[in-house]
Amino acid sequence: MKFVTSREFISQPLRILKLAEKENVVAVSARGQTHYLITRLEKDDLEDLILADHLEIEKDWRRSEREFRQGKTIPLSSIKIPIKRRDKKEKSWRKR
Repeated sequence: MKFVTSREFISQPLRILKLAEKENVVAVSARGQTHYLITRLEKDDLEDLILADHLEIEKDWRRSEREFRQGKTIPLSSIKIPIKRRDKKEKSWRKR
């Protein structure tokens, strides 16, 4: 990780972005405190980052783990749903 000042980033943003690509992470500081991290994102990283930072998903995940440990859940394989076959004469639910 490299550190740069906000003044450096404002004056030479392209150089800092190239540095982030090379070093993977660049910390931008102002007045002695780090305020921003610049990192290179791979193909699917943005979606993962958004999901990981989403507070509601984190709460749901923790709740589901707690329910699993307490035995309040059932395996999906134990749920049996009858499947009805359609006659060929019936209209399909899909639009073609």
